[in-house]
Amino acid sequence: MDIREKILNASDIKEELEEIEEWGVTVLLRGLTGKERARLLNESAKVDGSVNLEKMYPDLVIMGARDPETKQPIFSPADREVLNEKAGGVLEHLAQRVMELSAITKKARDAAEKNSSSTPSEEPTSSSPNA
Repeated sequence: MDIREKILNASDIKEELEEIEEWGVTVLLRGLTGKERARLLNESAKVDGSVNLEKMYPDLVIMGARDPETKQPIFSPADREVLNEKAGGVLEHLAQRVMELSAITKKARDAAEKNSSSTPSEEPTSSSPNA
């Protein structure tokens, strides 16, 4: 196997089990692929250059939370609003863990904000001043 094949066949998406005491479950948290990560950062950036956490946090959980047995996603985009109604601390903790598994650093979030403010492409998705 040559180096290209080794790289393309490498299992490089990080995963970890996470017990969520408040929900009484254990989920598999999975890092995002490059495509998922880019889409998340692009879609979470608001026109004013800030990050729409009301969208980003539940989207991270939607993309990263998996059934530990089947490895299938637990949530779908239709669950975004319901997830936003769950405990904020739990949602933030899970989102932060998925960001860590996906190597979404503050530097990457800042770059998404900078790119958003220099090339606005859509209106903000929330009217909340803190979103």
